Amino acid sequence: FDANQKELTFIGSSFPIKKLSQVNANVIITPPLLMLPKGKTYIKTACRIEEILDKIIMCFIDRGIYKKTYHELPIIEETAKISPNSSVGKNTSIGKMSIIEDYVVIGDNVRIGQNCHIKSGVNIEAETCIGNNVIIKSGARIGVDSFEYGLRDGEWIRVPNIGRVIIEDDVDIGANTTIERGT
Repeated sequence: FDANQKELTFIGSSFPIKKLSQVNANVIITPPLLMLPKGKTYIKTACRIEEILDKIIMCFIDRGIYKKTYHELPIIEETAKISPNSSVGKNTSIGKMSIIEDYVVIGDNVRIGQNCHIKSGVNIEAETCIGNNVIIKSGARIGVDSFEYGLRDGEWIRVPNIGRVIIEDDVDIGANTTIERGT
């Protein structure tokens, strides 16, 4: 129900058809049902959801629709402290009073809010969004690709991860924690 009109969603066979009108997404992946209300675009499939999502994602990637662009320079507030032993990617912003310790690697297009403390050895991958007052302890990996495989045409393939991680305000993430990006 949370998807907007520019998004795609999926429903399972146990989803009540009468509630489809409440789904905001314009495109809905469904099992091969017979009676569907008008006004939406449906992709009917007997495939598992993982298989069809993988095919849709690959269409976007193969056609160049899913393409990221970055500004060259990061935007770092004056009061933020960043170790010279750390690296910050393109189009990344770091908020006021945030501290980035030694050997932190921050990818492209990352947003780090105010008053955050990123301890040594943390990796924050591209497209990650971190709120205010967040502590990420040593060795954590945020936004890495998931270890996910799916069947495509009878063959196991790696599922592309084009999602991102969003960490909201006032979160404390433990040492060596891994938070994977979404499919």
